[in-house]
This record gives sequence, C-alpha cells and structure tokens, in this order.
Amino acid sequence: MVPRAARARCAVAMIRGMAFHRLGGMDAALNIQVASKANSSLEKGVGHMSVNVERLKYPMPAGNVARWGEIQSKKSIAYDTLKRRIVLNEHKPGVPINENALCEEMRISKTPIREALQHLEREGFVQTIPGRGSFVTHITVQDVREIFESREIIECAVARRAALIGNKELIKAKRLELGSSNPISEGEKGSEPDIDDVHVFIFRLVNNKRLFEIYSLLLDQIIRLRHYFNVRLDTERTAQYNHEHLRILDALIEGDPNQAEEAVLKHLRNASAYLTRLTSF
Repeated sequence: MVPRAARARCAVAMIRGMAFHRLGGMDAALNIQVASKANSSLEKGVGHMSVNVERLKYPMPAGNVARWGEIQSKKSIAYDTLKRRIVLNEHKPGVPINENALCEEMRISKTPIREALQHLEREGFVQTIPGRGSFVTHITVQDVREIFESREIIECAVARRAALIGNKELIKAKRLELGSSNPISEGEKGSEPDIDDVHVFIFRLVNNKRLFEIYSLLLDQIIRLRHYFNVRLDTERTAQYNHEHLRILDALIEGDPNQAEEAVLKHLRNASAYLTRLTSF
C-alpha cells in the first residue's frame, strides 16, 4: 500500500501539473515572505509569506555542521541569486548561464549551482540543452496566455471561497486601508504601488498553504512578465486598479461568491488587455 504522505505528494504534483502545464513541473514553493499588513490572526498559515521580490528569502537549513546542510545552504544562495536575476530581467531570455563564472562569483562548487539550475528548470525559468548547457527560458505568446488563464482559474476559485469563509472584519479593515490610500500619488513619488497586495490578502483569507504555494509560483511568472515588458502603470490604469480592487473587497464583504468571482475575472482580463496593449503581442 502506498503511504499516505506519498499519496499526498502525488496529489499535489497532479494539481500543479494541471494548473501550470507549460510553466514546467514547478514542484517547489517560492517561499516568499509577506510583510503583515492585516490582523495578526492571519499570521498563522500563509501569513508569513511576501510577494515583494526585493525581499525574497529562502529557508536555510538549521545549522551547517553536516556536509549536507552546507550543500543545501549553498544551493539556496545560488537558487536565490539566479531566480532574482531572472525574475528582475537582469538575466535576459535566451542568455546562457555560465556555471564557472557563478562558481567563482559565489565561491562555491558546481554541485549546488547545478542543483539550483535543476530547481529553476522545474519551475520553468531555465532550460538545459544536453551538450550546450543551461539557458534562461524565453517568454512566448503561449506563456503569457497560459499565465493569465491560470490566474483566472485559480484566483476566481479562491475569491469564491474567500467570500464564503473570509473574516469580514479583516476584509473591512483592508477595504478601509485601500480606500484611504492614494496609489496615484505613490506612483508620482517614484514608488510603484503594490498591485499584488489585495490578491495575496485574498489567498491569506482562505488560509490554505498549498493553494498559496501554487499561487506564489505563478506570481513569480507574473512579476517576471512585468519586468520583461517593463510594465509601468499610467495614472489612469493605477486608478482603475484601485477601483477594481475595492470592488473585489466589497463583494467579499457582502459574502457573495458570484459577485466576487465576477469582479476578479473582470480585473484580471483588464490587466491582460493592458499588458497586451503595451507589448507586440
């Protein structure tokens, strides 16, 4: 008989495969750390994660006495460094990854570098070609379509769930916070408004670590798209984002899953249309 833990791992792998198809067998969470802006009761579950790519942190092993622990720490450093560079578009699509240069830069052997590359390949950021080496993956029209399609499938379902079980007091507090902010003035000051904050908040409401794990992997792909296409929200779109987020929160406060799903779907399709206008796609 297959152990329960093994069956659970298989089930999670199947879900990831169905949700991300082209995004490449992504079987490891981004483990993003979220700066808490909501009530401290959400700190349990997925409340420790964050979508700010500038604060990406990856778990290090407890202690480095054992050789295995040392290798894992070095792999984490290599993985963190490479992923940041790819997501922020510092490593452009199609660029070869020089293992020797990375070894010299990070002062580590090839083993953790290769383990990090294998991890990134499973997540869809790197492609390894036998006899040629590893390269940063290209971004295709199909990738963009599948990323937004995946967002619709996952985020609409989570919004429905949040409307039914979400803590209404927390949602009202988030609504008040968003309604009293001025994202346009933030943009004028040169700082990009956190357009993922409400989306992450909704996932935190349902308090499902596995769902957040899947979403955080997808979120990395979304952030990479923004940097690749150099997406900057203009004043009009920034105001629209804020209004659409408020509509989503209003639907959650009402506890109406249909209205919540409709508001999220409209918001995501507007975001997709905006990106399409800014690119050659």
